[in-house]
Amino acid sequence: MVVIPTSVGATRRVPIPDFAGNDLRVDLLPDGRNAILWGRRHQEAFAFYVLDLESGNLRKISAPGSSPFAYQTLLSPDGGSIAYVHFTGQEKDGAIPIETSRTDGTGTRTVLSLPRSEAISGWGPDSASLIVWDRNKVPAEVDRVDLATGRRTHILTVLPADPVGIPGIQGLQITPDAHAYTYSVTRKLSELYLVNGLR
Repeated sequence: MVVIPTSVGATRRVPIPDFAGNDLRVDLLPDGRNAILWGRRHQEAFAFYVLDLESGNLRKISAPGSSPFAYQTLLSPDGGSIAYVHFTGQEKDGAIPIETSRTDGTGTRTVLSLPRSEAISGWGPDSASLIVWDRNKVPAEVDRVDLATGRRTHILTVLPADPVGIPGIQGLQITPDAHAYTYSVTRKLSELYLVNGLR
């Protein structure tokens, strides 16, 4: 991993040993001294770890089989928690179990279940809620879900200017005040032909 300062300072190279394959995600914690890693260590199942950038020490903070959503903002605004998917094989009705773990390693808990079509964009500005949306609908309704009560509050609707051929919103990033956002889509278009003279 390469840590590049945005102001004064020197670029540092931090080795990440014992991780397999190319599926490795890194998120720098606000203290600048630790990072969250997601990957497969020693051929084990995917999990989240905290890496001390000075000592190189690794500490696992989630159960094996945990994973983030694509494009998701993993860290809460206060840097104290991460939210992720953790399938155990006991899920019912296609629910997606969402867990949170403290980045200091002091606890993990299941906070809610989402319908299989929904995904997490990131955290609310209070670090106590998650922003979710349905990936399979256009327009996409975006809600803030309170982790303590499960209560949903609608915050915005995402509708591409030209929705033709767009089956859903794949990735979504929202500013903390929900006044601006970016999204990614895949457009699938086809053409219909009429063929004459077949025998």
